[in-house]
Amino acid sequence: MSSIIIGTGFGDEGKGQTVHNHIRNHISNGIDSNIVVRFNGGQQAGHTVKDETADRTHIFSSFGSGTLLGAATYWSHYCTLCPLAWLKEYNQLPFKPVFICHPLTMITTPYDIEIDRYNHNGMTVGTGFGNTVFRHEDMTHACRIYAKDLKYPTILKQKLFAIKQLYNQHDFVLDVNVDRFIDICTHVSKLIEISDYSILKDYDEVTYEGAQGIMLDREYGVFPYMTRSKTTCRNAIEIHSKIPTWYAIDDIVYVSRLFTTRHGKGPLEFLNAVNMNEYFDMSEETNVTNEYQGSFRTAPLNLDQLKYAMESNEADWRMQCQDLPYRQLKLTWYTKIKTSKIPVISNEQIVYMSADEIRDTIRGFGLIDSIEFV
Repeated sequence: MSSIIIGTGFGDEGKGQTVHNHIRNHISNGIDSNIVVRFNGGQQAGHTVKDETADRTHIFSSFGSGTLLGAATYWSHYCTLCPLAWLKEYNQLPFKPVFICHPLTMITTPYDIEIDRYNHNGMTVGTGFGNTVFRHEDMTHACRIYAKDLKYPTILKQKLFAIKQLYNQHDFVLDVNVDRFIDICTHVSKLIEISDYSILKDYDEVTYEGAQGIMLDREYGVFPYMTRSKTTCRNAIEIHSKIPTWYAIDDIVYVSRLFTTRHGKGPLEFLNAVNMNEYFDMSEETNVTNEYQGSFRTAPLNLDQLKYAMESNEADWRMQCQDLPYRQLKLTWYTKIKTSKIPVISNEQIVYMSADEIRDTIRGFGLIDSIEFV
């Protein structure tokens, strides 16, 4: 069995909790061999999971969101891995999870982080993700470090020197303790397993966890306010095709809040038209203003944008597959609604709808097989 879980907006839709609940349902049905595959993004993600049975909340950045339930994590070659962030999160977890990494996963260095924070302009989380991807895609300089390199200190030192020279072209002094970083890389290399995608065949359930959202996709987002990543199903399908003797993907699970959020710069329709705190209990919001992204903004759910996001994902699906899978939509923050009707954007204007009216409108798009309020 396999599922793809994707956010439809600008991130922060509730993908982490959706993955956790998805794994929990499989365990309840007797499926104990689970693995969560991160197919895009990297350490810049912040997927909040509340495990009520253990009375524990954790924000996942470098591990799959099924970790608290014992699911293994697979980090794909479409992702970045920051050894500093990974080790910090590893030490915060209540047990030592199984973590498998593709040999060509891109490694984030302290240099990437320093440059990211120096040039942030409100369009980065400050974790070095974007710079890492750009550095690996740059065919002129080709300063690349992969997960398979972590256990080779001499090669790491040589590559780190090349990266420093690349970034020294900026008017910025880079102060990095290279020896300490190499020691951390060596330590991390002993805690993770390196394997290609064939290892996924050993698990009964493969859950593909997306990071960020479709509206930040590098092809469908609005330049320059987008990510250096494919946030649709495309990467997950590509990975799945590499699993030997495997079966078709069962379903796509879209996740959207009942209001729109955006962290960092970029357009957000009807930003100041209504105060979303009047319609939702925001007391459990985990997103806050930070010095790199700036403010966390909210606006009414944009139904036109939601339709565009799902159409974009379906276009990517049909580029690689013929038959559509079962398509679900999870609408989160339903339990936090304060009023009988909430503002939404439809046909480029604000209207007020009940949950049933929102569901019926989305069904009319013809892009969803089932809708659940959570």
